[in-house]
Amino acid sequence: MQDLHLGHAPAPGTQAIPAHSPVPVLWVRPGPYTRAQPDQWQSVLAATENNLRLHHQPGTLVKLAAYLHRRTQGYMPTLHQLICQAAQAAIEDGTETITLDHLDTLHTGHHDPHN
Repeated sequence: MQDLHLGHAPAPGTQAIPAHSPVPVLWVRPGPYTRAQPDQWQSVLAATENNLRLHHQPGTLVKLAAYLHRRTQGYMPTLHQLICQAAQAAIEDGTETITLDHLDTLHTGHHDPHN
């Protein structure tokens, strides 16, 4: 059994079992995003926004696609944390719209490039 750092997925095409873990691990790679091929990341954002129960203009998160990808580096848990915190702030201030002002005040951990 190979000793792995649990924070990183094994290289594509390799199979590794984390040492000291009786629980199977599902490695999920970050969602890709480029301006030339934005579809996958934008569909994730559209689906996420569709699940929000805010009274706002649809498409808000898709318009922020590049910013959100830069902030989260494409990692879904970080994206969801950021969106949930921003949605709470939007509810609390009565706007019910996630804005850059909301997002800029939030931190998602020590790996956040926005810190």
